[in-house]
Amino acid sequence: MKGNMTMETETPVLWKWYIEKLGNGKLRAHGVVTNHHGVMDSTLIHTSRVMFVKTDIDNDEMVITTKNTVYHCKLSACRFEKQDEYPDVLENYGCIKERYCIPETEPDIEQGKVLLVLADYDEYYFHSLCVKNSVGDPEKYNSNAHLGMFQDSYLIYTNDHRIDLRYFPGDRRIEFYSIETNGMPLYIENIGSCSLILQVQNRESYYTLKPGERICFMDQYE
Repeated sequence: MKGNMTMETETPVLWKWYIEKLGNGKLRAHGVVTNHHGVMDSTLIHTSRVMFVKTDIDNDEMVITTKNTVYHCKLSACRFEKQDEYPDVLENYGCIKERYCIPETEPDIEQGKVLLVLADYDEYYFHSLCVKNSVGDPEKYNSNAHLGMFQDSYLIYTNDHRIDLRYFPGDRRIEFYSIETNGMPLYIENIGSCSLILQVQNRESYYTLKPGERICFMDQYE
């Protein structure tokens, strides 16, 4: 799935979407939502009952209509491994998958640097982490949400915890409250959709990242 997809700012969008058939035969859609009034970007949701589904090949999108909302969803943003469980929900699903199921390439960075990749179409804005070991292989890492009483946070860390990043997600912004990079410079890249300018901050630094932009957030951390 490509990050720089053109969507009208006011149009509700589902990313990493799929349509589920419930036991009673009714349908509902799942995905990460953006541009939805009253719901924060990057929130994973499921919709109310789906009333109508239309494939718009000319615009490379699926239009999903519920009782209250019309979602315009890029066909390439389908979560195909989940839609495979309900293939009969979408007309000509096999052809759609063959044409639009394209493996995603994750952004890369040189040894000795840490790259945090963010996108509005990923839950809590987290897309991936890139940091390489001494032989140039990507380090394995874990990521998970921590649900707080007043504020959720998101944690990303390598298995040995030499890299440990923690932030509060907000309305088109993230705010770090803990950063550990083992002394390496931290870079942040926004690969989100064209509608998002993401704010990134901690106590010392504040940046705005346009889609497709990569910045050195801090040269190094102790």
